[in-house]
Amino acid sequence: MNDNGLRARFFNKDLLIAASLFTLALALRLLFIGSKSFWGDELYAAGLMESSISDLVTSSFNSSPHPPLAFILPRIFAAILGPSEAGLRVLPALMSSFASVFLFLFVKK
Repeated sequence: MNDNGLRARFFNKDLLIAASLFTLALALRLLFIGSKSFWGDELYAAGLMESSISDLVTSSFNSSPHPPLAFILPRIFAAILGPSEAGLRVLPALMSSFASVFLFLFVKK
């Protein structure tokens, strides 16, 4: 691959814009991530974070009003980062930041 092809591949303007949007969105979400109290749905999720993964799977199919397996990934993040406000908000911050990339790609077309 010649130098121009390599440069075009790694310095794609759309890729740079998408990465910048993701970085900006994530920075804005993480800026004050632990400074607010839990909202109602976050408090519900925080209460479930002490449950085992097998208990979460069982309750997701039996009694939870949420989609099946909705709390598995947050439980994994809570095990890694802790069940604090910041720890439970990292996953939604990442997902919403990725959404800005997909929105950019959708609007770009």
